[in-house]
Amino acid sequence: MSEPAAETAPLDLEAFLSESGVVFDSARFSGRKATIYVPTETTNEQAQRIAADAMLYICDHANQAGDGAPAANRVEVSDDVNRYSPGYDAADHPSGFATADICEG
Repeated sequence: MSEPAAETAPLDLEAFLSESGVVFDSARFSGRKATIYVPTETTNEQAQRIAADAMLYICDHANQAGDGAPAANRVEVSDDVNRYSPGYDAADHPSGFATADICEG
């Protein structure tokens, strides 16, 4: 007699980020993109690592759940400052992204 497949916990990006020690303001899904807002003091290197780790988590969750595709095919990390704000300079704000391509490698 075969055992039933283990149930996969729901995808919870905020819990994953918290458990990973990431300081963030919010995280959300919109369409097939996940956006993580971090404090402005976050470096670009940190933002890039957060994006990559989150994308790998999303892909791993899809694999464990037996889903054909991950819930998002792109993760973007930035602060929540509008780039059209007066005096905005992109160099002063964190930016990072990862796509589902990293899950294949």
